[in-house]
Amino acid sequence: PSVIVNDVIPFGVVKGTRQDCALQGLNLIGLKNRGFSRETIRCLRDAYKLIFAGSPIDIVERAKQAGQKFADCGPVMELVEFITEYPERKPIFPAKRGAVPLEVAE
Repeated sequence: PSVIVNDVIPFGVVKGTRQDCALQGLNLIGLKNRGFSRETIRCLRDAYKLIFAGSPIDIVERAKQAGQKFADCGPVMELVEFITEYPERKPIFPAKRGAVPLEVAE
């Protein structure tokens, strides 16, 4: 069985195990299958890019910025609250800090 030691964000997909795991992006297939609108998915993608574009140290501040920018999008606010509610939480980050992947496999 796989073990992941850090937290996976809402709507996220992770690949790997233990310390080798990395956030692969948003679960776009799952979002579409669950009936999320294109606009909601676009907002989630834009918020994801903003939140994970920099250092893990500044993630709470970037999540707050995303919350201000996308305050009217419930799923984005769920993601923002996941990060800001418990600042000591350590979400899994994408493998490469410069590239923020968004595609996932089924």
